[in-house]
Amino acid sequence: MQPRDARPRTRFLIIHNRIAGMRRRWLLGQVCRELERAGAELSVVPADSFEADRTLAQKAVQSGAWHAIVAAGGDSTVRGVGAGLLGGSVPLGIIPIGTGNVLAHEIGFCSGPRSIARNLMYGPSTPVQGGEANGACFFAMAGAGFDARVLARLDLGWKRRVGKLAYAWPLLGELARRPDGIEVEIDGQTYRCCWLIVAKASRYGGPFRLTRQRTVHDEGFHAVIIRARSRTALVGVVLALPTGCLEAHPLVTVVRCRHVAIRPQPALLVQLDGEVVATAPVEIVPAEQPLQLIVAAARG
Repeated sequence: MQPRDARPRTRFLIIHNRIAGMRRRWLLGQVCRELERAGAELSVVPADSFEADRTLAQKAVQSGAWHAIVAAGGDSTVRGVGAGLLGGSVPLGIIPIGTGNVLAHEIGFCSGPRSIARNLMYGPSTPVQGGEANGACFFAMAGAGFDARVLARLDLGWKRRVGKLAYAWPLLGELARRPDGIEVEIDGQTYRCCWLIVAKASRYGGPFRLTRQRTVHDEGFHAVIIRARSRTALVGVVLALPTGCLEAHPLVTVVRCRHVAIRPQPALLVQLDGEVVATAPVEIVPAEQPLQLIVAAARG
């Protein structure tokens, strides 16, 4: 790692999700070694829940001892640690050892250990406005309907062992069901759909592109409204996602927005950054406080 003009960060608290990233845990160790070789001081502490992540981050900020707080895990770990840093000046860094790592893909942090360590030390920090769903924060996306049901079926133990393959069975199970009927109001206009994604990031499920119309730095959201009425139609939409052509699908509408209200519907699940946290009704608005986020340094 070569020094930049900016003064490097050299003190890091790394909050590690012990139950995430069994297949990528090697990356945490290698990033830590790269940071230590460059002269950084580290403390790695375990946590395994949103509340634990948030509390550790808040206490770390209050201590004044750290240049950055790092989430070592997936998007749910980033969400928990980030929640403890909202509105403050201490930035969040990411070591992406989860399954999807949407936010890490978005900011250029899904690379090798040397590059990640260099970016943690020298990458610029930038304010990012997350979202709130009934007061709960998120930074990548909120989803209602299909994806939340898939997550509710997911065997977390199996996911830790085999990664993304663990999604196959719950995905097939939900594709065999009749699609949900969701009624949602987006900036005052009513839409009906079977699956709704309220996106802060342009990606979904890791590297897959939801839309090319936004970046994580943009204000507000892009609502991805999926109107499949049959199982077959929904399969077609799901197959379009990894091709990067989802927003061009005839059953998909993408709307830029600032306020989303999902109306009451029986047993309608809502996920935030890959974790099921709510049932309808849900109101989604921009977060009041920004998060300082370390992003990849420009090359050259």
